[in-house]
Amino acid sequence: MTTTMKVIAGINQVVGRSGTLYEPDAYGRINVQPGDVGPLIDAGSAFPAFVNNRSYNAGAAAAAAAGLVFATGALVNGAAAIAAQPDVPRPLAYIITPGAAAITAGTLTLVYWGNDGQEHTEVVSLVTPASVAKHYTTLFGVALLVSQTVAALAGGSSPTLEGGSTASLALPMSPNGAPVSVYLEATDGADNAVSPYNAANGVITPATAPNGTHTFDWDYTETVGS
Repeated sequence: MTTTMKVIAGINQVVGRSGTLYEPDAYGRINVQPGDVGPLIDAGSAFPAFVNNRSYNAGAAAAAAAGLVFATGALVNGAAAIAAQPDVPRPLAYIITPGAAAITAGTLTLVYWGNDGQEHTEVVSLVTPASVAKHYTTLFGVALLVSQTVAALAGGSSPTLEGGSTASLALPMSPNGAPVSVYLEATDGADNAVSPYNAANGVITPATAPNGTHTFDWDYTETVGS
């Protein structure tokens, strides 16, 4: 009988005392022979996985707001001032508009605390053809945006940047808590079918769009290793 364990984030494979090579699935899980469990724990490379039940009430989440964190303005090198923070953890969407000339170089670096309780850094290439807007959405829900910084920008013709919230929300997760499995959803206090969600990052898109009035509740599990 094997034991399900989760490897430490960033580890691609581990070898047990038995000589068995374990390669984690997309969520870091491995099924381990009994004699290998203790040595892997002692080595600090993997820990038994357990299912954690959670509930989340997002309240009356606001409607998606283009320009929430950065209203449409000039795309220039340096730190872009943060206009406001998301009301609840949710992905942010950015639009880079180059104008009549292509943007040939540059990055937008986003630093934020995610719905998984971890600080994330995402580096977005600004390169895009003339007159073709580039869209980027953060990988996790943003609980707190720390900074948004443009560097090494080249090209463009009066290029602009916009950053706003999306109509998706994000379930609170433990670090390394994927996969998430949502089994109950309620909108305005009434149970309904579970909306589409991403098991890896807990981002869920309610069938009823947030508008500052509708309330949302979810019950779900996450698989944690500790």
